[in-house]
Amino acid sequence: MPELSDKQLRARRPVKLHAMPPRQPAAVRALPALPDYAELHCLTNFSFQRGASRPEELVTQAYHLGYRALAITDECSVAGIVRAHVALRDHPQAMADHEHEHPEEPPLSRNPDFRLLFGSEFRFERFTLVAIAHDLQGWGNLCEFITAARTTEAPKGEYRVSWQGSDVASLRHCEILLVPHRTSNGMPDLEAISADVVQAKGLYGDHLWIAVELFNEMDDDLWLVTLEAVGDATGVPLVAAGDVHMHARSRKPLQDVMTAVRLGKPVAECGFALQPNAERHLRHRMRLATVYPEELLERTLEVADRCSFSPRSASTGCMSCGYITNSPGVNKVPAWPEEMIRPLLLTPGVAATEPTRRAVPAPLAEPVVETPMAQAGEPLAVCAVL
Repeated sequence: MPELSDKQLRARRPVKLHAMPPRQPAAVRALPALPDYAELHCLTNFSFQRGASRPEELVTQAYHLGYRALAITDECSVAGIVRAHVALRDHPQAMADHEHEHPEEPPLSRNPDFRLLFGSEFRFERFTLVAIAHDLQGWGNLCEFITAARTTEAPKGEYRVSWQGSDVASLRHCEILLVPHRTSNGMPDLEAISADVVQAKGLYGDHLWIAVELFNEMDDDLWLVTLEAVGDATGVPLVAAGDVHMHARSRKPLQDVMTAVRLGKPVAECGFALQPNAERHLRHRMRLATVYPEELLERTLEVADRCSFSPRSASTGCMSCGYITNSPGVNKVPAWPEEMIRPLLLTPGVAATEPTRRAVPAPLAEPVVETPMAQAGEPLAVCAVL
């Protein structure tokens, strides 16, 4: 670059520096508080070829996300609640052991208010019904409803329910979530959804809720507005739910493979049968606060508060098998109340022999009442929960 002459240097004006005004401190924006939340619709891998996570994984994840409750609602089954209950029972000790083995790590957060809810889901033609037991009577009726659905003339591994042919009135001692089926194309049928809700309200009254399940899809706003209109027209409140199929979004590839196996097709040919994204996992509460209206999240706690059934409160005996032993040399007797074991009774007057054991479905085959011969008219019971 050529040098400037003396005349050019004298002509240059000195640069004036202006002091910047002092910067005002930015206003501190308080982060919104994490909402309390109870997940009311969750499948485990006991919902065959649908759920992609084990009950233990779901319980642990919900616990550490700070959920107030988690409802295990496998499809026409209560098989997943056993491992879920044991996982929650043993988790505090597992955390204590981890902290003892790794003292250099910060202590794990506790969630003492977390609890499990116990229910099941049933798929009807235009909607899914999720039933969560209030109490012991609700639990017994739910198990009996499942037994009736499984023992109809349905292929092995399937079940059949219908509004006219099933005893849906027996679920009155449950909180009922009606989940309208959402089509991937076309406008929601407001009249059909309203008719289903009105019919269900006639049976369940104030224990009926319309479940709103939003998965970050293009028509989420339209679906929410539609269900709000149904709720206003029928007087049935809306509540948030997640239709959870996995504890973390990383299980989405496995869930896709399970769907392909169920359909008997390669994953690439499953198309819209696959879930469009990985939103059906246990989402962080901050994420839920951006998806659902606050009122819908608060109502999940109201539903959870109405459901007090627990396997622990149902038994006065051993929680590992459901039976108590009076003294050495005396055969075991069932510790569950009659309402608990009623849905799972064997044929009256039949000895607890090996042929009888083989006649019981494998998950329920042990333990059987250990008596040489049942008295006439007295049923043999199997452990219903643990």
